[in-house]
Amino acid sequence: MEYGQSLLFEPIPMEMLYTAATRPQILVEVDGVPAACKNVNCDYLYIAETSSVDSMSISGNDITIQGTNLPTDIENVILGDVECGATTSDGSTITCALSDDPCAGDYTSVQVITTGGQVPVSATFPTVTVPLTVLMVLDNNNLNQEGGNILVIFGSGFA
Repeated sequence: MEYGQSLLFEPIPMEMLYTAATRPQILVEVDGVPAACKNVNCDYLYIAETSSVDSMSISGNDITIQGTNLPTDIENVILGDVECGATTSDGSTITCALSDDPCAGDYTSVQVITTGGQVPVSATFPTVTVPLTVLMVLDNNNLNQEGGNILVIFGSGFA
């Protein structure tokens, strides 16, 4: 090798660049590109959940949620794909009114979203059933057997 010639080396892979740490470290990739932590320390501390959603009841569009240590800084409550309006919470009960009728079906959870993230749902959360109710069908006389009739169905629980 002549003087002034440089050797080319491959960069050191991120998984080989570790620092001494007392807490668990994480490796983060964004679109396949390794990310570097601001202070070289990518540690985290697991904190056991302190609140949980335990049960829920529905009466019309009103939802009542029971739980343990429920937060008061609630941003949104979502049941299926329907959001609640204003919510109130006293630490053990959350109440709100859905912005639309809930769709018929079995619900095994509800999303309670706070400024700190989503409140976990208890593993013992009971299934809540919203029934499909048909009250009346209009234009159901003299139906064409080949189709083409328009029927108007009144009720609740429709998507």
